[in-house]
Amino acid sequence: MGTRRPCAAGTFYPSDPLSLAREIEACLGKSRAELGPPPPPLPGPVGLILPHAGYRYSGPVAGAGFRALWQLGRPER
Repeated sequence: MGTRRPCAAGTFYPSDPLSLAREIEACLGKSRAELGPPPPPLPGPVGLILPHAGYRYSGPVAGAGFRALWQLGRPER
């Protein structure tokens, strides 16, 4: 499976990789601050349904979903 080239860099998210990494970290941190501690680990989700608007709009919600998934360990690709 190949790597898809970014098609919206600089529009919905920063085109600079470092700025993008900071924005994603902020979304994960904001989800912690707004939603409190994560729920107990799930027994084994098959996937997540997450919003995918610009990070400033849906980032904290997506961050909370990824945090819950990360409690299960690193996903296999």
